[in-house]
Amino acid sequence: ISFLSFNTREMTTPNPMLQPKVREAIAHAIDRDKITKFVVGGGSSTPKAACYRTQFGCRQDVAQYKYDPALAKKLLAEAGYPNGLTVELAAFRSREWTEAVASYLNAVGIKTNITFLQYAAAYEKVTSNSVHLYLGDWGSYSINDVSAILNNFFTLSANDMAQDKELAGWLQAASATVDLKVRKANYDKAVAKIAEQNYWLPLWVHPVVYANTADLEFRAFAD
Repeated sequence: ISFLSFNTREMTTPNPMLQPKVREAIAHAIDRDKITKFVVGGGSSTPKAACYRTQFGCRQDVAQYKYDPALAKKLLAEAGYPNGLTVELAAFRSREWTEAVASYLNAVGIKTNITFLQYAAAYEKVTSNSVHLYLGDWGSYSINDVSAILNNFFTLSANDMAQDKELAGWLQAASATVDLKVRKANYDKAVAKIAEQNYWLPLWVHPVVYANTADLEFRAFAD
């Protein structure tokens, strides 16, 4: 899935992402369904939570943010930005997808400066705490469990843009046991809090395309 990650850490300059209303405004400003249908394309879908829907622990009944640009502008004004603001966004996957997101933000008064880089350089922007937003994605190594995605991004490592100790504690407790009830209870709280606090805005599921031919000769990597 692709996601928009919000940097809620203190930065060298005032960070507007520390305000929940700014994060909520951004969530309401983006028409994810339209980008999914017309930009990402066939085979894509809009996820409800910050994980893939079939993964164990990926509860779906979490806070949702429908496209509502008028509400986005209202929330920005309430947060102290009636004339908008400027944010820095790093991305690496698709310039077209990134520009689609930025165009929606620009339309509600959030001037979005895009830094489009190779993955390693974009990742360094995250770990060095130098951008407000990060448009990233993760495939979970095809592991059908949320530990393969959330524990990579929300357990207080350098790439954790939220740095939420309570959230990290739930994820670490879930990954420390094979008791399904304990794991689910902790992941339920974690997935819900990520949505409620807008630490991530899940954007779209990447299309998967299959093809076959009898003439193909292909040697797979060992893994």
